[in-house]
Order: sequence, then structure tokens, then C-alpha cells
Amino acid sequence: MYLPASPPVMTELAAHVAPGGIVALAIRTTTSALWRPAARQDWQAALAAFGEYDSARTEGRDMRYMNEIGTPARADDLETLTAAAAAQGLGLENWYGVRIAVDLEERDPAPPL
Repeated sequence: MYLPASPPVMTELAAHVAPGGIVALAIRTTTSALWRPAARQDWQAALAAFGEYDSARTEGRDMRYMNEIGTPARADDLETLTAAAAAQGLGLENWYGVRIAVDLEERDPAPPL
């Protein structure tokens, strides 16, 4: 999420994978970038995230956002990342949405009024 774009990273990683080898990635997906503000019940941030998602898709670029620690970040679209990997001869074996609905620090917000 902190690198400018994923395709150059996929190119570099692929150059270091032996035949039959595996690359394991932990990435911030657009699903996660959209889900997290809503999970925090930060509705303004959730609306902004959906607006950015729509703009990024229209403009053909990665979704950008300010993450929880106040640092600019980027989210990968799974299909776009899979295509970048395939262009380098890498295939998707499995995908797990590990942190879509769970975070290291669980929060139990008060119910809405």
C-alpha cells in the first residue's frame, strides 16, 4: 500500500521466483479500503472512500486514501493485481481476505443513536 504501483513490484518479484515457486503477498485491497471506514462507523470517511473508488476506476488508476496512521496509501484491485502477476507468468493459487473484517485491535463502537 505504500509503493507507488504494483505492476513494477510484480515484475521484480517474478524475476526472483524459481520455476514452480510461490510468491505470498499481503496487500491492501479496495474491498478492505472501502470496508474499514464503514466498520468504524465513520460514515463521512466511508462516503469519501466510495467516491475515491469510483474516481480511481473512472480514471484507470489505483485507489488512494489516508490510512489509519495518517500516511498516504494505495489499495490494489484484486483483478488488476492478478493480471499484473499473470503478465509476469505468475498465477493466483489462493486468495484469503484475512483482514477484511478483522483488525489487530478490535473496536467495539457504541451502537448508533
